[in-house]
Amino acid sequence: MTRAWTLDLPEGLLVVELPAAAPSEDLTEVEQEILERVVSGDSDAEIAARRGTSVRTVSNQLAALYRKLGVRGRSELVAAVVARPGEGESEPE
Repeated sequence: MTRAWTLDLPEGLLVVELPAAAPSEDLTEVEQEILERVVSGDSDAEIAARRGTSVRTVSNQLAALYRKLGVRGRSELVAAVVARPGEGESEPE
């Protein structure tokens, strides 16, 4: 089973489809924001500065995110992201 989330990034909309270890669990607003920042290439320190939290807090939130999404780390998370045109956009021909 997979789960999908739409992320609104500066580069455009992305649909993230990942296997869900716990499919009944939805991502929190904070986890969605962190996922967006990770996909955008931000480091833990950059995410922490942007959110006004500590790097350790971001690290803990990422660990929870990895568990929920069934991935083992940042690179696996980013590699699993599937880019798709956002709503209202046409696919390249």
